[in-house]
Order: sequence, then structure tokens, then C-alpha cells
Amino acid sequence: DIIRLLKMTKIIPFKKPQPKKKTRKHAPRELAITKQFEELNKQWHKNEREFTDLFNKIDTNIKKLQKNLHFSKKLRLLNFWFNVNGLGSFNRPHIHNRSAISGVYYILIPENSGSIVFMNDFYTCIDKYNEYNSSNWTIDPEENKCILFPSYLKHYVEPNLNKKERISISFNYGF
Repeated sequence: DIIRLLKMTKIIPFKKPQPKKKTRKHAPRELAITKQFEELNKQWHKNEREFTDLFNKIDTNIKKLQKNLHFSKKLRLLNFWFNVNGLGSFNRPHIHNRSAISGVYYILIPENSGSIVFMNDFYTCIDKYNEYNSSNWTIDPEENKCILFPSYLKHYVEPNLNKKERISISFNYGF
């Protein structure tokens, strides 16, 4: 049941990344983004043990989910990536093809930096919406929160209205 999946969140302790180096104000945006990813890459290698611990904890929850959903095959981590969303950044509605369970782990979440919104396009003849038949579910991000959801569930991230960056890790599990 989608509601139960969306409510399955675990708090996973994680140290915040060190502040990134400032780029010159006149540097092109692409250079600033490249430097951000370089800094995250350095942080990854510097704290590889912590990331390994993080994914071990996510794996534990994925195994529970796999058991509850009665999958005949074992889920495995397919890929992951960092999201660095600055002021005005957002993600358009999308799904995660070729995977079964997707997730997001929030690292740095400033206030008003955008919620994740899950969409259900299947209900078209509802007289009165409630928690079980809603066409949208909005979840406010929190630092150290991990959200797991079916990869086929369409979702988007609202614009970041804060000058500080929102940083998260997204990932996909499949067969």
C-alpha cells in the first residue's frame, strides 16, 4: 500500500559535509556547480566509511521492504547520485525507470528549500479526497531522513526558496 510505503521513514545519523569552498562571484554558474561536485566527491572519499554505514542501514530497510512486498528476487543498489539544489532549483515530475524501489536521503536541508511531492494520476473519479485516495502526497524534507518509495510513483521537488543549498543523495534499487 502506497501510504504505508510513504510513511516508512527512518532517521539515520550522518555527519554533515564540511562547508564547501567559496567560488569567485564572477565565476560562471557551471564552474560553481563543478566545484560543488568536486567538493562532494572529495567529501565522499574523505567520509567513505560513513557513506558505507549509511548504505548498510538503507540496505537493512530495503531487505525488510523486500520481504514485506514478497519479491522473488533480491534487490540491489543500482545507482546513486548527489543533488545540490541552490536558490530556485527544483526537479520536474518524473519516475525512476528500470528500478523497483527509489529513495532520497537528506543531508543539508535549509528552511523552505522545497518538499518532495508524490503524484497519483490513477484516481480520476473521486468525490471526496482523503489520506487513502489523494492525488498528491507532500513530504517535507528533514535532515537525516530517508524516504523509500516505489520507483514507478511519479514525483517532483518544489523550488528551493532559500539562498542556502539543499543537499541530498538519491538512489535506486532493482533486480
